[in-house]
Amino acid sequence: MGFLLKIADMDRWIEMYEPVNVHDDEHESIMFETFGADLDRIKATPVHNVWTWVDTDDGSVIIEGYHIVDRIGYFITKVPWVDGLDYEVRAQTNV
Repeated sequence: MGFLLKIADMDRWIEMYEPVNVHDDEHESIMFETFGADLDRIKATPVHNVWTWVDTDDGSVIIEGYHIVDRIGYFITKVPWVDGLDYEVRAQTNV
């Protein structure tokens, strides 16, 4: 376990790590689904650019890496996360 970096504002995380948009015919979002083509894209992305939105007892948070348990969705960022840090970003529901 590394040093815990808590980011209380999702907007700040977006500024720092630059999540990429999901492009489809119906909407643009930064959150990828947990199945189908979105999941294929997540699995093909370098792990240091993948983040997982998870549901915890204390609410929803975004954490670094690819996780399956309690996942809500995934993000891909232009700026990678750093080894040795454990990230916790308070998630917002309008992504």
